This record gives sequence, structure tokens and C-alpha cells, in this order.
Amino acid sequence: MSPMARKIDVKLPAIPVIWVVLGFFLPIEGFLLWQFRVHPEWRETIVFGATIVGGAFVLFSHMKHIEENREKYAQKLIERWNSPSPEFELWKDTLRSAYAGTLDPKKYIRTRSITGAIELPADLVTRNRIVGILSYCEEVALAIRTNTADEELIRRLLESVLILSWDKFQPWIAGERTTLGKPDGDDLYIELQKVVERWGR
Repeated sequence: MSPMARKIDVKLPAIPVIWVVLGFFLPIEGFLLWQFRVHPEWRETIVFGATIVGGAFVLFSHMKHIEENREKYAQKLIERWNSPSPEFELWKDTLRSAYAGTLDPKKYIRTRSITGAIELPADLVTRNRIVGILSYCEEVALAIRTNTADEELIRRLLESVLILSWDKFQPWIAGERTTLGKPDGDDLYIELQKVVERWGR
């Protein structure tokens, strides 16, 4: 095969959207500036149009920045779950045990004594692991509700974690809510509950 007949595969680098928009914005602003000089009678209209165009660009840049921050926060939450952290690995083992039926979450619920004092279960290690994984799920759910993290990205990679955690530890959450009583108990892991319910589970 001759050198001229070889297939040339050139991969151009991806161009950020903000630069594409800027490429449209600058010529428009330049055109308006030129019109401002050659048509003095239209200056008020041209200034108004330039203000609208400039405002639209600023708004787009701001929204793009927010979107990028939401993606970064979602990726951070996902990376934490996938990290080889010993703490997270213990939480995952606890969730696996609950899923397999070898761990009964009800054994680790706080109770109230006859005098009304809250009593802790004997096995605080397992209880703290349950609290750890549910607190993480609550953090993720709160980030979704407040729109500080990209919900689509989180749902694609963490949906099963949130749903499984809610399903398997719901009896534990119900028991803790009962022990705490109203109104404190009503809000316990409420963000996780709302997200799972909204996702149709």
C-alpha cells in the first residue's frame, strides 16, 4: 500500500462548550459595536441589544459552572463509596450480611427503659456500621434533593446502594424512629426515604 493510500486517523481534541458559545458571542458583540459606530441613531437600541446578549452569556457561564460543580460533587460521592477505605468496606460487609439474611438489624435498635431513658444495644460496633452506611446514604440523598449533586449520575451508579440500604435497614430505621418519638424520630433518614420513594421503590 502506498503512503498516499493509507488511512489517516486524526482525533481532534474535544472543545469545551463554553469556548463554542464564546466563539458565537464575540462576533455578535463585535457586530453590535460596529453598528454602534456607524449608526448613531440606533445607539440606544444597540446598547440594549448588547446588554441582553452579554447578560445571556453571563447567565450561561454561571449555569455551566453550577452544572460542572454538581457533576464534581456527584463524582466525589461515588468515589467515596468505591474507595478501598477500611471503614467503607466494613459498611459494605454489613449491608451484604443484611442482604444475605445473616444480620438482623432489629437487634441493634436503641430502646427505652421503664424510666424513659434511651438504652443502647450490646453490640455497638455493628450498630455504628449501620449508622455509618445510612448516614452516607442520607448525605447522598440530601445532595440530590438540594440539587448540589448530579442526580442522573448518582442514580446510574449508586441507585442500588441507596435502595438496598433502605430496604434492608427500614425495620431498624422504624425502630429508631419509635424510640426517639415525635418529632425527632420522624426526620430520621427522611431524605433517603424520599429519594427511594421518588425513584419508584
